[in-house]
Amino acid sequence: MPTVNELVNSAIIEVVKAIAKSAGESGIQLLASIRARFQKDEKAQRSLTNLELDPSDDDHLDIFKKHLNRILEKDVAFREQLANLILEPSQQSIIATGNSMIDNAAQISEGGNNIQRIEASDGSVISGVKQQKHA
Repeated sequence: MPTVNELVNSAIIEVVKAIAKSAGESGIQLLASIRARFQKDEKAQRSLTNLELDPSDDDHLDIFKKHLNRILEKDVAFREQLANLILEPSQQSIIATGNSMIDNAAQISEGGNNIQRIEASDGSVISGVKQQKHA
């Protein structure tokens, strides 16, 4: 799991995108989760409201960041919830089709939520592939 600071920094990027209406589904869900959790804390809720009113204001961003950091430090379940929304799985694929050949390729992934896939079809051959995952 990422550190609280890593989560806060990633969350801020997605929250600002969601406020600007340029976030994907996970960013929208992230903002909704933060909004729901911040309702339990008047100051945190106010910091989010101010950020939504003016996401380009660095002071609003700093105050929001402090509240999010404080809450994530204390609330492990909320931290895990945000980590699951932020850490979408990534996928590395080596695919050979149409009687092709792939030799001496490597897949190396960092972090936890990654998928590595190797697939050959239609008379294709894949050899000498190395896969590594580092947590």
